[in-house]
Amino acid sequence: MIDTEENIITEATSKVMKHNPNSSSVRAVIPKSISAILDTKDGDVVNWKALTKNDKIFVIIEKAE
Repeated sequence: MIDTEENIITEATSKVMKHNPNSSSVRAVIPKSISAILDTKDGDVVNWKALTKNDKIFVIIEKAE
């Protein structure tokens, strides 16, 4: 699935922040370049998947249908 850096079409950075001090959840903004590729709009739902390969963790985000 994730073979090499040749599959990367864009890279971006987000800062992780605690939104609610009473929760253990954290939030990160989907960068504009990623949002544009996914064609996300306000209110859209995205699905997150985490996987490992060669001792690295990768996260896949996809716009829900």
